[in-house]
Amino acid sequence: MDAETAGKISKLAKNLKDLHLAASAEEAYERAKDIITGSATHGAEKSVNELMAESGVTQGELTKAKELLKEEERMLKQLQEELNALKTKQLEESLHHEEHKENEEQLDQDIINNEHDVGVVEENLDLADDVQNDKPA
Repeated sequence: MDAETAGKISKLAKNLKDLHLAASAEEAYERAKDIITGSATHGAEKSVNELMAESGVTQGELTKAKELLKEEERMLKQLQEELNALKTKQLEESLHHEEHKENEEQLDQDIINNEHDVGVVEENLDLADDVQNDKPA
């Protein structure tokens, strides 16, 4: 048995044990070995190679499926990045809008204050004009 196959068996055995599909590590290893190497040939315990052969899946088709999966994962990652960029832009625009809103409110308040000051100055000018007109010449 080569190192790659042994690694696959160990990984599958660990998964079987973690998922409580085997009572012991030894049982998990034996089941994984049967699944990977193909020594079991009946029912649900058929090897991956046997199942692929029965379904007519060729190595080329499997490779193509893996490539398609990688492309889908790449596209999904790209869409996620685009979504994150849009969310960031929306947040920035929201903050920018809030900043403008605060500036607008401050300008409105400044206009109100200035209008009040202009009104006070007009009243003082009117009063000074009245005082000037009432004064004997």
